[in-house]
Amino acid sequence: MANTEGGLVVFGVDDRGEIIGIDPAMRDKLEQFLVQCAFDHGVPPIAPALDWVMLPGSDG
Repeated sequence: MANTEGGLVVFGVDDRGEIIGIDPAMRDKLEQFLVQCAFDHGVPPIAPALDWVMLPGSDG
């Protein structure tokens, strides 16, 4: 993913493929965690660009 034009990682989907969402109160923490992991463990450090996509019917 880091060597090309990106990729897709999906959160908020259970093992059956059903959308369960991400608690809006936890989005900032999840984003900070992902950025920190990429920076700390990427060689060289990676600064990911994250986009949130809200699915129809989501409330936040």
